This record gives sequence, structure tokens and C-alpha cells, in this order.
Amino acid sequence: MARIELHKERIVELLMYAQALEDEGAEDLVERIKTHITTRLMAHLSQEPASLLDGVQASAEIVRDALSQVAKQSFSLTPTEAIEANEIMYTPTSYKPVSPITAPRLAAFRSYRVKSGVADKTIDQQESKLKKLSGYLRDQGSPLTRATVAAWLDTMSLSSKTKAQYLLAGSTFWQWAIKHDTHWRSDYSEKDSPFTGQELPKVRAKDKAESARKAFTTEEIESLYAAAKLSGNDTLCDLIMLGSYTGCRIEEIAQLREDSIITVEGIRTFKISDSKTVAGIREIPIHPSLAEVVDRLIDKSTDGFLLPSSSGNKYGIRSDPHSKAFSRLKTAQGFGSRHVFHSVRAMVVTLLVRAGVPGPTVANIVGHETGLVTFDVYDEGASPKQKQAALSNLDFNFNC
Repeated sequence: MARIELHKERIVELLMYAQALEDEGAEDLVERIKTHITTRLMAHLSQEPASLLDGVQASAEIVRDALSQVAKQSFSLTPTEAIEANEIMYTPTSYKPVSPITAPRLAAFRSYRVKSGVADKTIDQQESKLKKLSGYLRDQGSPLTRATVAAWLDTMSLSSKTKAQYLLAGSTFWQWAIKHDTHWRSDYSEKDSPFTGQELPKVRAKDKAESARKAFTTEEIESLYAAAKLSGNDTLCDLIMLGSYTGCRIEEIAQLREDSIITVEGIRTFKISDSKTVAGIREIPIHPSLAEVVDRLIDKSTDGFLLPSSSGNKYGIRSDPHSKAFSRLKTAQGFGSRHVFHSVRAMVVTLLVRAGVPGPTVANIVGHETGLVTFDVYDEGASPKQKQAALSNLDFNFNC
């Protein structure tokens, strides 16, 4: 009799505890326990009692489900996180932790960077790198540590420069998460960033020199112009001429509009109003050899831009088709990876320097900082006449 009373007390306590769990968010727990007790009692009365193991497993099932429901309610788990919690309780030994670089976190990170005015291309490229890291952590079942980041980098056959870009993406995300993600800050605030202190292979000076981009020579750029002319690609011919007589970056050329042409101190000038650097915002006198080309492009323009473009890519980069066309042209003419359109810019710098043009004036023309406070901060730069005189040293045979 005493034993029966003890069982009754335990059942009452269990039901009270179950009700408390339901108050915390568990569902139908009291009814499930009552059903479980009734089933056990009926089995006992029918003299077909369930085994002790069956009873324990059934009870454990109820407890696990209750804990899962409470965890979901108490921690506001998403459906994905709730599934993860169930996996931990049911198969803890086979469970692999989900990467902390989750899709919701990446979405929040993206939203923050868009509002901060970061370029779409930069956002996409860094997000792609973070997704690769997240996939590695998930597949390996590894936590985010300096050791796992190092192991991840070792799996990629990339240059040290490219791996450094992966680390930059990770560091940028880490800094954002520590500042703006409460759960991340709780988990990682006392830990050092795993993206810092990573050792990357040092590139030997010889290897660096052998892979560096090369400037075109006057003869080489003239041969490329002739090949473009022979193929009937007039837009590519105009691109080569504009680059050779200004030293502009390819996207700067693609963004030139009719209203980019102004007159400064009596000299017709290109106004570069948007560039990748502050020094890149500049004014470049129009070389006499470009006068007719510029007038023709203005007359033929249908959208205000000097160079027509089939379409900008998804980032609005108008030079994308021009860059690809130039790449096909130079490859067909036997030039390798060390020669790109930027090699035209390097050629202009080389020719001006060899003609005796002062370094600060060259920098003013191509939009470079000199690295000297005197010139970069206090100096107003070369005058239009000085830049015009410097550009007069550029001479090409583009009349084929």
C-alpha cells in the first residue's frame, strides 16, 4: 500500500513538473505523460507488461521532446536551429555542429554593408568567400578557430595574395559580428579573431617579378590598334587611343560622357569625376590627336557616353564588354596574362617618366598619390598647361 502511495506521489510530482514545462512552452506534455502511464497500467493489468527497456525508452522520448520544445521556446530557435537541437538530443555522437557563419548572419551582414555604401561587387565577392568557409566548417564538423582557418586555407591552391583576400573577408565579418551580433559577441568576445596571425607563404622576389604585369611598348600598342582596325572593331580602336593618350583606367574611359569634357584655363579637358581613389578624381587635357575622335564620339553618342557599351554587368560596370574584347584581342596577338589593359596605363607612365616629366606631374595625370605629404596634401598639382606639355610627349602611329 505504501508503495502504491509513493508511486502516486511521484506521478503527481511528474505531472506538476510537466505542467510547469508546458507553461515554459512545451506542448501536450501532460496528456502524453497521462497516456504513457495509462498504457503502462493497462499492460500491467492485462498481465502483458512492457519490458523495463521499453518503459525507459518511452519515458526518455517524452523527456527529450519536452526539452526540445522548451529550448525552442526559451531561446526563440528558428526551424533550422530547432532541428539542430533535436539532432543533438537524439544522436549526440553523430551530430556535426552547424557553422556559426549562418545564412541569417550573412544576410544581416550584407544588409549592414549595403547601408554603409560598400560596393555590390565587394559585398558579393566577400560573401562568396565566407560561404566557402562556412561550408568547410560544416563538412568537417569543426569549430571556428585559428587552426581550422589555417587548415581551410591549406586546402586551396591559391596565391598568398588571394588567400589574404579570404582572410580580409573573414576579418571584416568577425569585426561586424562582434559589434552587432549579440549571440556572436557572447560566444566569441573573449576570443581572438581566427583570421589574424595566419602565416601565408612568402613570395620570392624573383617569382614576384616574373608574374608582375608588364607595360606595353609603343610598337606593341600600335600593333594591337592595327589588329583591332583590321577586325573592324572601331570601338576597340577608340578605347586603345583614349587609353594611350590619357593613361586612364578602363572604367574611367567607359564612364566618360559628353559633359565630362570641360574647358580649364582655355584648354579642353577630360574631367574624371569618379575613380577608385581620391587622387583619381582629376582633370586631363585632351591630347590634340584625340580631338577628332572625341568630336566623332560625341556626334554618334545615343546615351551621352563617349564609348558605346552593349551593357553594363550586374554591378553597372560599363567597361566589362570592352575589357573582354581587349583581352580577346591581345591574346590573339600572342600576349599572355602579364599584359592587360592596365598595361596601357603602365606604358603611359613609363613614356612620360622617360621623357623627363616630373614625378608629381605624372601622378597628377594618371591619378596616383605620390606618397609625399607635400604633394598629396598641400600641392594643388600641375597646371593644365604643364599637363598638356607633358602629354605632348606621347606620340603613336594610329593612322593605319
